[in-house]
Amino acid sequence: MRPAANGVVSSIASLDTRTGEIKFATDRWFDLNGRYLGNKNPTQKGAYYNNGKKVIVK
Repeated sequence: MRPAANGVVSSIASLDTRTGEIKFATDRWFDLNGRYLGNKNPTQKGAYYNNGKKVIVK
């Protein structure tokens, strides 16, 4: 994972190395570059990640 321009690293999930389980953060929105957008639905058209899944906003 590369840090953003401001040096902050964000993630959309965490991995439990003991069990191999992946836990996604709930209701967190990211753009396709991995920038955190907040917990509210985006208002602009485009492709985003929400709960680890790609979402198209029309």
